[in-house]
Amino acid sequence: MDQAQSLRNIMNKNQPTAGPPQTTSRVITVTSGKGGVGKTNFTVNLGIWLQSQGQRVVIIDADFGLANIEVLFNVWPKFSFADVIRGSKAIPDILTEGPSGIKFISGGTGFKDLANVTERQMAQVLNSFGYLDEISDIILIDTGAGISKTVTTFVKASNEAIVITTPEPTSISDSYTLIKAVCETGEYRPGLGIVLNKVESEKEANAVYERLRSVCEKFLKMTPKNLGSLANDDDLVRAVKEQAPVLVSRPNSQYAKGIGLLGKRILYPDVRIERVPERTGILAFMKRIVSRN
Repeated sequence: MDQAQSLRNIMNKNQPTAGPPQTTSRVITVTSGKGGVGKTNFTVNLGIWLQSQGQRVVIIDADFGLANIEVLFNVWPKFSFADVIRGSKAIPDILTEGPSGIKFISGGTGFKDLANVTERQMAQVLNSFGYLDEISDIILIDTGAGISKTVTTFVKASNEAIVITTPEPTSISDSYTLIKAVCETGEYRPGLGIVLNKVESEKEANAVYERLRSVCEKFLKMTPKNLGSLANDDDLVRAVKEQAPVLVSRPNSQYAKGIGLLGKRILYPDVRIERVPERTGILAFMKRIVSRN
C-alpha cells in the first residue's frame, strides 16, 4: 500500500460516526493568478469584517515561507502549522489572536510537509483540526499566488474559492490560467467567485469581469460569480505601511466600504439566483487535500 492510500485510509477512519449533525465551518480559499494583486490584504480585511458581523473567523496562512498575514497584523506567532506536523503542538497551541479578536494560523512549511507525514502524524493532525470546526464559523485560507500544484490543490479542495485580480492585462490573463488549471481536470466546484481589486471605477470593474466571464463560458463551460470590486485606494497603502488593517485604522475609507459590500455578498448569498454554500468543514477539506497527494 502506497503512502497516499495509507493517508486516505486514516482520513476515512476519522469520519464522524452516525448521530446528530455536527457543526462545521465554512471554508473559503482566497487565491490569485499572480502576486501583488492584494490577495492577503483582502483576506485579512474580509476576515475582520466577518468577525464584526458576529462570525467566528480563523485565517490560515498557506502562502508558504511568506509571513504576510503576521506582517499586516504586526503580530508575530511563536508557532506554526509545521509544529503540528512535528507533533510538538496542537492546533489550539498555534492559534494567534490578531486585531478585533480574529484568530490566525501561520502555515510555515506545514501544509507542504503533509506529503511526507507518517500515519501517526496524520492522525494527530486530524485530531487537532477537528478543534477548528468547533471554534469557527468561517475559515479563510490565504494561498500563494500562481498555478503551482499546491495552490490548485487548495482551490479544488474548497467548496468556495475567491480569485483576486486587477485590471492589468497580465493579472487578467494569469487569473484565467489559474481558473483553467482548476477546471480542466473536471474537479471544479461551483463556488468560484471573482473580486476585481485596484479598480478606478465600477465601469472598469464590470468590463474586466465580463472579459473573464466570456472566456470562461466559451472555453471552460463555467461562469465565475461576480463578487464585486475594490477601489484603488491610497488609504490602503498607508494602512499597510503602518501594519494596521485598513478596516481598523481607516474604517471610512473607500476600500473599507468596498470590503463591507463584498462581505455582505459572501456572507448573505442571494438564494434566489445562486447556490447556498455547503458547510462541510475543515476536516472534509483536509480529506480532499490528502486525497490529491
